[in-house]
Amino acid sequence: MASYSLEEFLGARVLKGLGVKFAADGWDDVPTIKMIDAEDMEALELTDAQRDALELRIYLHNRSLLQYADSMEGSGIGLIDLMSMKPADLVSKFGMRKSHVSTFIDTSASCGLQMPPNLPRVASQRRPSIISRTNETGNPAPESQVTNSADNQTQRSTLSYVSSFGNAIDEPPRGSNVGDDLSFGNSSAMDSPSSPPRLSNASGMRFEPPSSLRPVDARKPNSPQGVFGANLNTASRRMFGLVKAPSPDNVTKLSTLEKVSLQQLAPEHKDGVDPETIKLQSKPRSFKASNLWADKATLFFCIRRPGCVMCRAEAYQLFARKPIFDALGIQLVAVLLEYIDDEVYAFWPRYWAGMVVLDENRDFFRALGGGKLMKDNLFTGFFLNPIARLNWKRAVKTGIPYNTKGEGFIKGGLYIVRKGSGGVAYQFVEKIFGDWAPLDEVLQVCYIIKVGEEESKDH
Repeated sequence: MASYSLEEFLGARVLKGLGVKFAADGWDDVPTIKMIDAEDMEALELTDAQRDALELRIYLHNRSLLQYADSMEGSGIGLIDLMSMKPADLVSKFGMRKSHVSTFIDTSASCGLQMPPNLPRVASQRRPSIISRTNETGNPAPESQVTNSADNQTQRSTLSYVSSFGNAIDEPPRGSNVGDDLSFGNSSAMDSPSSPPRLSNASGMRFEPPSSLRPVDARKPNSPQGVFGANLNTASRRMFGLVKAPSPDNVTKLSTLEKVSLQQLAPEHKDGVDPETIKLQSKPRSFKASNLWADKATLFFCIRRPGCVMCRAEAYQLFARKPIFDALGIQLVAVLLEYIDDEVYAFWPRYWAGMVVLDENRDFFRALGGGKLMKDNLFTGFFLNPIARLNWKRAVKTGIPYNTKGEGFIKGGLYIVRKGSGGVAYQFVEKIFGDWAPLDEVLQVCYIIKVGEEESKDH
């Protein structure tokens, strides 16, 4: 299973110890580093071996096969040659499970989610490319540092077949339900030209246009499932395909959430953040939830149980879109309703590498239920509910390990809170075990928030 720990992603071979170098250039987490392209690799002055290793790890991580990265990298065999090997050789040489072989060699599968065409790539904002970079005196960089465009025309790479926003963003583990592209625009991942990259052993591989994950239930995909705040007017909803939205009267009032007391269990994971060190720290102090959205809009993912396979799968696919949330100015926070030491650090940063907080009094969860905890039992809520069973089966197919530790019957959900006193923009309630907030709905709301913030700056 792929992990969001940067150390695990870089592995123990040629990329080991490069986390600080990547972070200094803006590539400071796994979803962001997977957007890197050939020009960015050139700017980082990576060796051919490091570039090949990075391409291989991105490919494996997109398919949740990162456990084979070290052995494949150590073999010295290029990605295309690996994909051309006989299935029996993949099994015998790398110990690959037969069920993983077809996943590895399948290049037709969609591998991620493209950036909306009108959003900048966050990492690129943090530093100029090598072509436009200047030296310390303010003069242009020497010609020897600039890649020759004529030579580049004959050079190709795995990363040349994606949009100018870089490689496809991480996808949920294989087996998840997928649907149509997001409605941010009509351009596909193939529409935007990227700089011609270097020669690579992955030169013949193409990626299909990426897709977004659909909610894992039986409802119509275009039917809004969350509740929208009053500031998201009907015109805006219609513009983004969000028609017949629920009444904003059902949205939780900001005054209900701003006094909630939280405790930080884990920070946003970066290179050098040791989970064992965080685990050994003393119990953190409480703080008001309003501190989190004081300066930045915040998405709160309220988790029913961190060991639940459905919760882990939803967390994984949400955090995969971190570069998009970053570009939209949204920070990601996971909210737990109880503290079980081992469960927290089995969940973070493998399935969620963002901040994790504890809502000991379960106030966020009560607010989702209109003042009462939404609690169901295993018999009526799961065994007698075909949608809940379908949700579970689809999550289990991802191959994510799970357990039954902790409280598993208090339902969760999701909030998006505007910065400052802007109020709750969106909330989603897990009415059936395993319901996920639709990704297109969540991202579209975040986009509307960004547009609104930009318009308010202009006035």
